[in-house]
Amino acid sequence: MHNKKVHYVNTSLSKQFFLFMVLIYIILRLTIVLQIVFYGITKYSNQMNIPLTLILMFALLLLLIFLIIGHRFFSIEYDENQIVYKKFNKIAGSINIDEISRAIFDKKNIKFFKNPEADHENPSLTIPLFKFGKVQAIEMNNFYNFIKSIDGITIEKRFKVLPGYDKKQKYISAIYIFLAVCVFINYATPIMSIVVLLQAH
Repeated sequence: MHNKKVHYVNTSLSKQFFLFMVLIYIILRLTIVLQIVFYGITKYSNQMNIPLTLILMFALLLLLIFLIIGHRFFSIEYDENQIVYKKFNKIAGSINIDEISRAIFDKKNIKFFKNPEADHENPSLTIPLFKFGKVQAIEMNNFYNFIKSIDGITIEKRFKVLPGYDKKQKYISAIYIFLAVCVFINYATPIMSIVVLLQAH
């Protein structure tokens, strides 16, 4: 039973907002296709492959939903005996604490080595800092301090600020906000189409 966890959280609210706006846009487009099918508008249904269009749109919806909540299916669990990396609540990798001789915290992953002389590209366990989101900062700091407190483990830390929480995230967030606004502007056409079809039928 593992006592402590490091969760993954969404990369930024602006990214989540952008994905949500795209999700709404796809729903609006899907609504139009369903109206064409329901009202039997052959003028448009003959011009498109309705089954394929519906399959693609539902696939896009599922993909977007996963991109929004996907980080929740990954976690790091640890105690005094073992570190476990989980995917979809199943163990994807693990290492015993007493086997660790070296740990590298770089900008993308945490790497644990059993052999202190092992090549840095061949760790015994690799845990990503980003997985459809980023590691929770306070929990990761607690995890780092836990590893640091263990005697016999050589630690190499290759960043000053935890990746995903540095200044460049502000610029990335601004880009997502801009993209979200662009998507919102495109809402007008499908909304008007939906209203026209409703009024006509």
